[in-house]
Amino acid sequence: MGDLKIRSATIDDLLNIQKLNKILFELEYNNFDSTLDTSWPMSNEGEEYFKNAINNNIVLVAVLDDKIVGYLVGSLNTGYSYNKNIQAELDNMCILEECRKLGIGKRLFLEFKKICKKNNISELKVVASYDNLNAIKFYKNCGFAPSELTLKQNID
Repeated sequence: MGDLKIRSATIDDLLNIQKLNKILFELEYNNFDSTLDTSWPMSNEGEEYFKNAINNNIVLVAVLDDKIVGYLVGSLNTGYSYNKNIQAELDNMCILEECRKLGIGKRLFLEFKKICKKNNISELKVVASYDNLNAIKFYKNCGFAPSELTLKQNID
């Protein structure tokens, strides 16, 4: 692996992050959730979401040999007033397929976790598609454990 850097995203990274998120949406759509709108990441709404995230949340990019190969978006203080823990959520993350299994996702996560610790966050959460076994394995390897189960039903 070449020279990998993890840094905070800037507005100049917006299009690269949107393109990576589109890859994530297509992967999810094709394998786990056909209700996703795969055009959303490149839409005006998607663009506004990522602009807001860059300006107000935690957005990290993984840069390998001067090319963005992955990103992570996280939100701080996502808990509810009835929960004693101050929570953060790993909202979405994607690594280019050819760069997976190189430890880039783990590096992004560890940087996010470090930022959370600095902000006195006591609990992290992440949501993954139930059948996305690769993502679930990755998150478990990062120290996450199951805590909730969301059930859905389509209404005919």
